[in-house]
Amino acid sequence: MIDGEYKKILKQYHKLSDRHILVAETDMPYSDVLKIVVLSDKIRKAGNELVGLMRKNYDQLFRTKRYRKLLSLYGNTGDKAKRKILANQLNKMQKSYNVTWDHCRKSMIPIGKKYGVDAVFALTKAEDIWRGMDRSKRASNPQNYNDDGTVKKGCKTWKYSNHYKKLRARHAELCRINAVNRKLAINEDVNHLRSLGDVFVTEPKNTSKLMKRAMETTKNDKGRFNRKKRFGKSIKNRCPGGFQSNVEKKFKATGGTYIEVPNNYRASQYDHTADDYIKKKLSDRFFKLRDGTEVQRDWYSSFLLYCYDPMTHDIDKNKCNAKFEEQYNREKALITWINANKLKILNSGIKIA
Repeated sequence: MIDGEYKKILKQYHKLSDRHILVAETDMPYSDVLKIVVLSDKIRKAGNELVGLMRKNYDQLFRTKRYRKLLSLYGNTGDKAKRKILANQLNKMQKSYNVTWDHCRKSMIPIGKKYGVDAVFALTKAEDIWRGMDRSKRASNPQNYNDDGTVKKGCKTWKYSNHYKKLRARHAELCRINAVNRKLAINEDVNHLRSLGDVFVTEPKNTSKLMKRAMETTKNDKGRFNRKKRFGKSIKNRCPGGFQSNVEKKFKATGGTYIEVPNNYRASQYDHTADDYIKKKLSDRFFKLRDGTEVQRDWYSSFLLYCYDPMTHDIDKNKCNAKFEEQYNREKALITWINANKLKILNSGIKIA
């Protein structure tokens, strides 16, 4: 078999297999093999977190009209002097939004300490291929875009270059690998949750509602229209519906109890000190109860789920009053531990000193 045929068959095998497995003959003891497997899993998690951080910064940068306009001018300008000026402006914007290799390298340090991979750290192979696809698509179809970079309305004909097709195939392969990694990570978390207890109480699945765009058109303080997009991309990357379904299957199959509270439970709005439902903004990650106690929003919601009464299918107010002090002390101890270890918990509102 020649090298070309072997590579072709190997590529087909990789497409069909769930994971890429390296088989090597070695005198390494079995205990060392286990250490390598554990370390590789930590590297995978650290790499995914780093990519997520840099992608978030880039998304914020790309949402600005000035950056998109500069990109368009840079691509359409043939004069070298003007291109150099535009390149400097683009670099300044990238630096202000932390989309640089220096920021990436600095971010690797705390992430490496968090997962214990200071000595060995690797970036994941999940590159931002879609950026190259978008540039190629715009270069091949300038007639389908407005001057501000938005896509024209109406029926359009698209031309795809060979470079774009290669990028698309590469992007599809990376998405396949990402889906497999996401599935493995979900299974790992589900098994860990099952080991913690026998009863799992959660809110109903509502991912389909969160994916939909907002129906109401609103304006901000500056008079500009607010975006209608919500959590579609986040749900695609994290798959909370699949996670919840796997938890349900695992608990029911292993003799545990899986409970979904009613839709009117509203754990994120109830205040047990006032015995009333108080609506809060999504951005309020910390808030004060009626008696002045400040609590973290997600923790307090989980506490109210912990106080679920299976007889009335409602919040057990007596249990809330009896257990709050004990659980609140645990919350404060956890936040203190997070600050001491300088762990960054996304969307938690916990500020690291």
